Amino acid sequence: MESLGVETPDKNTLIFHLSKPCVYFLELLRLPVYTPSYSKYAKETGSGWDKNPETSLSNGPFYLEKYVPEQYFVLKKNERYWNADAVHLERITYRFFEEQQAMLSAYETKEVDVAVSLPSVVMELYQGKDDLVVTDNIATRYIYPNLDVKPLDDVRVREAINLAINREDLCKMVGEDTEPTVNFVAKRMKNNTTGEYFVEEADPPFEENVEKSRELLSQAGYPDGKGFPVLTYKYPSLELDADTAQVIQEQLKQNLNIEIKLEAQELQTNYATRRAGNFDLCRGETPKGDQTGRTPHLRRGTAGDDRFRRNAARDRERFGREHVCGTPVGSGNDRQNRRRQHGTGVAVLGGKRHSPGRENAQYYFGRMP
Repeated sequence: MESLGVETPDKNTLIFHLSKPCVYFLELLRLPVYTPSYSKYAKETGSGWDKNPETSLSNGPFYLEKYVPEQYFVLKKNERYWNADAVHLERITYRFFEEQQAMLSAYETKEVDVAVSLPSVVMELYQGKDDLVVTDNIATRYIYPNLDVKPLDDVRVREAINLAINREDLCKMVGEDTEPTVNFVAKRMKNNTTGEYFVEEADPPFEENVEKSRELLSQAGYPDGKGFPVLTYKYPSLELDADTAQVIQEQLKQNLNIEIKLEAQELQTNYATRRAGNFDLCRGETPKGDQTGRTPHLRRGTAGDDRFRRNAARDRERFGREHVCGTPVGSGNDRQNRRRQHGTGVAVLGGKRHSPGRENAQYYFGRMP
């Protein structure tokens, strides 16, 4: 512990000694890598301990009560939580959905009480209704090349693909709630030291240029795309990713005359594929990034209640990452989603919130990043 610059003078205190000042250190502690864990226990029980109610550990307001792979999992209130009296949910059930449309249908047939990160068309269908909650989200999607696959091991090929994509046209095609970017850092994220936006303090890393991309591809040995092998782009089977993949496929064919095969995958399969390195091109994403938009969510009960909105905002801040009733579908849900591995989309069943006059209302937590 001392070598790490950390000390625990008592059971309720943790002190970090920094080598130099870091104004955003407390914000870093929200990241999943700082989640408390007991490594010795995890090693003794082997992989999968976090999905087994008998071995899953939790220091948050809820703990894992039941887990049924590919179907649902249940969280139960943790009476030993330091602020348990402020937690009014007794139980939360998350159901898994591979498709957004299936989750929307489940909400409309009252199979679930909350459905999150739905298709943008929901904003039109439910406009003016109390069911609708719209949140801003931030996520940068990008193409992740496998450098062990030829010809992607050639930097000229990778740069050619990068410069050949027209991001502005792509965003116009996939939806008005997206915007083009050449940065990973979010446009609306500020430098805590200067107070300025990160992207405004630095020059763009590159500029799109179709002619240059063709020259680079030719230099790599593929003039006008001749002899270029067919590459497969693997992506989650989600509305935005599917639309994006089709536009990328068309642009690379038009600008470089190369063929890209598209392969949609269930979200967790896509994550596993990427971790295993079993891909040519794969959709990547940063939890905090420049692709911004508005995401619709549906819930029965108090969505239109100003008091509810204030309480939800207060409890999101209070409970941070751990107290969550829903996660966005495939958007890399950040600090709220401590169980990112659990599904492509989640809807919530059960979990009553005590509130005078609203005993049957479901309490909705979770800021969509």
